[in-house]
Amino acid sequence: MIEKTYINLINKNIRNLNKANTIMSDIQQAVAYNDENSVYDLSLEYERTVERLVPLSRDLVICQGGKGSEQAVKQAIQDNAPVEINFTKEGWFVLSIPALLPRKEKGNAQYIREIVHDALSEYCKDKNIQRFGKCILIYEHIYHHRIPKREWRDHDNIEINTVTDMIALFVLRDDSPYVCSHVYVSKAGKQNRTNIYVIPETDFDAWRKERRIWYDHPPER
Repeated sequence: MIEKTYINLINKNIRNLNKANTIMSDIQQAVAYNDENSVYDLSLEYERTVERLVPLSRDLVICQGGKGSEQAVKQAIQDNAPVEINFTKEGWFVLSIPALLPRKEKGNAQYIREIVHDALSEYCKDKNIQRFGKCILIYEHIYHHRIPKREWRDHDNIEINTVTDMIALFVLRDDSPYVCSHVYVSKAGKQNRTNIYVIPETDFDAWRKERRIWYDHPPER
């Protein structure tokens, strides 16, 4: 027998799907009138609505409790939003997510936690990872070049704690402020992406030159 909670979940999916369809119709109308401002505003609203819909769609699968449902959802996440992990020739750790991190209290932090944890778990499996001691954790937020800079998120309004916790679990000895400093960078690029680096504290200037990032006043570290 299908439980009431599952019926409620279906209704939540339907509401968000209907909202997404309505916004898409509005986008088409705005395009027809060549209203660029409305196209952008509506596209942003559409993206936020779909972001809410994505975890609800996963819950439809997991809530039924079918055999292997959680693993199937995790595999679907990895297939559609693959997290890339590697070490550079300099020995710097790099984790790259093909999306921007969610806003604090508004985005879906659980989704990011799951894809990052699963990717790190798979990558570190059967590897002798040398954990970093004194280091700098660098968040590089890359926005699609067509996104106006006014829409770029304040660094203190981005959900990074979830990712930091996962990285600390696998590649850091300690993530306390005395041992691990943080640096945040925002830039334009070809697509939305978040790159996270872990580098030895002494390598910051070399990393900055390699990434062609220059500051009038380098951040304290």
